[in-house]
Amino acid sequence: MNGIHDMGGMHGMGPIQPERIEPVFREAWEGILSTLIYGTITLCQLDSAARFGKSRRAQRKGEHA
Repeated sequence: MNGIHDMGGMHGMGPIQPERIEPVFREAWEGILSTLIYGTITLCQLDSAARFGKSRRAQRKGEHA
């Protein structure tokens, strides 16, 4: 199989030679962007959890959130 879904690579290309100490990000901007993306996702999840908790407390008291 030599298609896009072949996770083993193509025949005749030789073995993969990974770097000994491979950096997580090759450029500084990649780390900054990753931090911004994951931070935004985390804040959205915390906001959703807070809204859910507030609505649950209001339901127990018989109020509307």
